[in-house]
Amino acid sequence: MQRRNLDPRANSAGRDSIDLDIERGLQLQELRSQRPAAPIATTSAHSRNQSAATSNATDGNGDDLEDEWNDSHPCYPHRNPYVPHGSPLYEWTRIIRVPRDFMLNGDITPGFSNIYPQIMEPYVSEEQFRTIIGKVNRDLREAFDPFNWRNILDGVLGVMTCWLWEDIKPGGTFTKRKLEGVEEFLEDMSRELRRESGEKGVDIISLRRTGYANVSLCKFGAEWITC
Repeated sequence: MQRRNLDPRANSAGRDSIDLDIERGLQLQELRSQRPAAPIATTSAHSRNQSAATSNATDGNGDDLEDEWNDSHPCYPHRNPYVPHGSPLYEWTRIIRVPRDFMLNGDITPGFSNIYPQIMEPYVSEEQFRTIIGKVNRDLREAFDPFNWRNILDGVLGVMTCWLWEDIKPGGTFTKRKLEGVEEFLEDMSRELRRESGEKGVDIISLRRTGYANVSLCKFGAEWITC
């Protein structure tokens, strides 16, 4: 029969030696030396970027998403929502929408994309398009900028006069005058485009009708009846 060692000093010494070994990390080092090393990935950054670009450019079926033709495409001709449904204009006109670009002014003031829709090339030159969008963006920024001193002055005078300032001021507030100027500019550009292209001319829909959500270019013609 084996005798157990009941001496507390011996048990204490054994525990101290074990604790000392753990604190020194001898056993951990031995385990680490025996554990097999994980294989090092050899995939280069270029190949990872290339595979990510390929996965972004294609869907699950391998189709190219960049060339997908739907209502989100900048050249897609939309139905004309600004005329009565079922009317001849509804059937024979289409709308090209220039969307908002929130990278310009954020959501403080409206701003529109200056990406030229190639489908408008026979009717609106790229120079004319960028002139229109550039002036509209500048004027709308000045009109709706809350930190513009003219808007601040109109706001203060409006509060002091219980908002009668907007009615008694000749021409209205700065914002109203600026927006009227934008509408007149778009009407002038529409007349110029119709004069240059004749029947192929393009009408620019009033921003008030679009709710400043987009710049709508209206085209009349059978060649656009695709949807």
